Amino acid sequence: MVISDSARLLFVHVQKTGGSTIQRALEPALPDARQVKGIDRHAMLGGILRAEPDLTPYWTVGFVRNPWARMLSWFRMVERFRDTERDGTQVIERRTSSCRASPRAAPTSRPSS
Repeated sequence: MVISDSARLLFVHVQKTGGSTIQRALEPALPDARQVKGIDRHAMLGGILRAEPDLTPYWTVGFVRNPWARMLSWFRMVERFRDTERDGTQVIERRTSSCRASPRAAPTSRPSS
């Protein structure tokens, strides 16, 4: 979620809909961008408004996605985490490519000189 009091804007971040990209674009454009402390970034609108009722008149925006594509994206994310737990590798994803590094391959000590 992103809240701007000066713009009277509330962006609700729905999971797996590109919300992180939207948040990264909004924060530099809104110098007073903030979140509700103690509330998950994927909180539903009702939970956000219960925590801060003064946000009710704000212009509220969020994005939705085809439910099938969203669930497929969620499933693939869960599978990546499951694979990571199973084989002990750390997965770092970058937009279209991924990099795998095994913690067992890293040296544990420096060679003595």
